[in-house]
Amino acid sequence: MLEESYNVEMGWVGGEEFKELVDEAFFWFSNAVPLKVVKERLAGRGLRGEQIALIVDVARTRFKAKEKFTRWKDLFFTPAGLRWATPEEVGEALQRRIGEHTMLDVGCGQGGQLIHRKGVDSIGVDIDPLNVALARHNLQAYGADAELVVGDGLDNDVVEKFGWVEVVFSDPYRGPSAPLRRLEDLSPSPLKIMKRYGEGRTGFVFEVPPYIDPKRIPFDAELEFISFRGRYNRLNLLTGGLKRWARSVLILPDGLRIAADEPFSPPPPETDPLSREFGIYLYEVDPALARSGLLGEALGRVKGEFYLVERGRRTLLTSDSSTASPIFRRRYRVLRRVRSLPEVRRAMEEENFSKASLRFSLDPREYWRVRRSLEEGLPPGGEKATIFKLNGIYLLTVLEV
Repeated sequence: MLEESYNVEMGWVGGEEFKELVDEAFFWFSNAVPLKVVKERLAGRGLRGEQIALIVDVARTRFKAKEKFTRWKDLFFTPAGLRWATPEEVGEALQRRIGEHTMLDVGCGQGGQLIHRKGVDSIGVDIDPLNVALARHNLQAYGADAELVVGDGLDNDVVEKFGWVEVVFSDPYRGPSAPLRRLEDLSPSPLKIMKRYGEGRTGFVFEVPPYIDPKRIPFDAELEFISFRGRYNRLNLLTGGLKRWARSVLILPDGLRIAADEPFSPPPPETDPLSREFGIYLYEVDPALARSGLLGEALGRVKGEFYLVERGRRTLLTSDSSTASPIFRRRYRVLRRVRSLPEVRRAMEEENFSKASLRFSLDPREYWRVRRSLEEGLPPGGEKATIFKLNGIYLLTVLEV
């Protein structure tokens, strides 16, 4: 990961002075000291521009780290480092899969995976010395154990020195906005890592772009689809002795796992919003589960008869059963099914709604015009309706879960 460049001495970054300065700057920001004043105070300590910029960036990034890490007040990430860091609960789950095996993290970044390694031989290697310097501080914050090395994980000297490890892990760099859908385009490429480290180990683990086409994966691996807080967060590829199933889904933080080998159970049959099979509840399926192809297996764990009403950008099911399960991101109760927006407006008034959330495709310039037309004149203080449009039928619903 080389998105950022700070012209500073790495020994200083890895030392106690830098750590104390970041902690102090974070204290100032926590007490609403303006950025200009923080920079002036750091300059008064004899620090120059690039040093100040790095201290400020790392200190301010802690506030965003709260979304991913419990010990966010003690961490050392740059903005780009935090952007690509694996959330703590997701990293913990993966390390439980790896278990007591020795591990090499190729392209370890700023230590987001290594912070979970304790009491087991672990090595992190990264080509960016800034990443390695910051990773040392992050490992210390979590009391983790790992050897950190500046270098290219594909170089002969690294391969020869650490080729004894049982598991080779990598979360390859994919760029901030690049539409990467091939393993060959990642850096380092999982294919090159497997070639360089060869056979004779427990297995490889790769975190790859979540929307990569499974057909583009040219080696035998378990595809582990990770959902985190209702969002499709990661796709892990696990090979060798780490592979347990053909595909699995892990829904976090609930910890529900759904797994199967091929052939997978078929999804529920499709139905129309005006058919007799359409129930009084509408369920939005967890996106990682929808992506995995294991919806049939998941529905075998819940009570009720379900029908598919939409698949694509999101997956929606209908049922007469009121069911709570982590496999569903949200549940809506369907109040009305009508054919036009004027009918939606009348139904909203009759059901005492004040606001509307539109869950169907609209030109962004049209969204607020349509929403205002539905809300105009409605009495305040009522609930918010969620409006879906399926096969030309508008569904007036209220969110229950």
